[in-house]
Amino acid sequence: MTILHIDGNSFYASCEQLFRPDLKGKPVAVLTNNDGLIIALNRECKQLGFKRGDVFGQVKQALKKGRVTVFSSNYTLYADISSRINLIYSRFTPDIEFYSIDESFLFFSGTAPRDYAALGAEIRAAVKKETGIPVSVGIGPNKTLAKLCNRLASDRGGVCDWAALDQDKTLASVPVGNIWGVGRATLPFLKGRGINTALDLKHYPADRARKDLTITGARMIEELNGNRAIGKVERDVHQSITVSRSFSGTVTEWDHLVGALSRHTQEAVRRLRQEGLTAEALTVYLMARGNGGGEEYFNSRTASLGRPTSYLPRIVGLGIELLRPMYREDYIYRKVMVTLTGLERRSERQAELFDDHDLDERHEKIMMAMDKINMKYGGGTLRLESSAFNDNTTDMAFAPWEMKRAFLSPAYTTRLCDIPAVR
Repeated sequence: MTILHIDGNSFYASCEQLFRPDLKGKPVAVLTNNDGLIIALNRECKQLGFKRGDVFGQVKQALKKGRVTVFSSNYTLYADISSRINLIYSRFTPDIEFYSIDESFLFFSGTAPRDYAALGAEIRAAVKKETGIPVSVGIGPNKTLAKLCNRLASDRGGVCDWAALDQDKTLASVPVGNIWGVGRATLPFLKGRGINTALDLKHYPADRARKDLTITGARMIEELNGNRAIGKVERDVHQSITVSRSFSGTVTEWDHLVGALSRHTQEAVRRLRQEGLTAEALTVYLMARGNGGGEEYFNSRTASLGRPTSYLPRIVGLGIELLRPMYREDYIYRKVMVTLTGLERRSERQAELFDDHDLDERHEKIMMAMDKINMKYGGGTLRLESSAFNDNTTDMAFAPWEMKRAFLSPAYTTRLCDIPAVR
């Protein structure tokens, strides 16, 4: 078994630069939800001294002085580019683990000799040519070493193969904190015992590893020794799906609160259907404070959906029913949160004797049509009326409960009106 770990280089920033050729070679930073922190930045931005986690409000003037172009997180764009890249990966192997939005593990089995460095270069070139996104490729006999090689790839032309390295010398040059699986809590423990490099960790006594570092740490050490101990992660059914965002503006009116609830519920149902799941129960949480800086107000209500479903109007309708008795006038609302629970796969749901199968089939056809349109023309093309801000606009950017995204780039790949014009 040979594993390729492929990671997008400064992925969020690269996605933003993709449709802004004027930003090539210039510093770019991407912010978290509500424009709070720097979540991603490219090499040019790092060279100016900025780093991930910097508070935007504190470095705003420095970013401006450094001529850094700042973007709000455009997750719709990033997810779409990610799916296109993974489609390219699937041409080379069907055995893929989508580890995160910008990282994937590709698994290759077979005993026949193969030039995996050349394969990595071929995949890298295909991604660059077809999407414009630069990626790095790490190649190893297991996931830990493939991840390590990916870190080393930037100094080796974008591709690094463990088999071609002086392995112990390489491990001796890598700080132990750079190994996948060594977290902040583990690092002081290791350094306190003289474990400063990946080579030191490789030679950690096996009989003590499970006791001192748990099973996860023991497996990590086994992989540093060239064995395969961490398998492919099969995505299991989530126990719940939660959508929650703090409001960017002042929310006091019932209609605005319903709009936020509806939008969050639709996002939760989108994730639910994307994974082929149904939900049996819904919980709505509400957080506010008294007008004029009064007491904090927290409340929540839960109710069953009757039977497992992914039918959006039913779930949103129940959410509004739960919200109504929690609403208080003269309060300033700062967050509404929805959680779907009792999740199970739609294909595995046990039918009941008195189920209305015709109704369920009609509901599923409606949702499939909605999914298809939103997938083709962009998320939110079709949505329930309750998610609109008011009768005069459908631009959700005007909603006071919407995330603060003052530097949001267009939805270049998922909204027809945002497709760049060539002149």
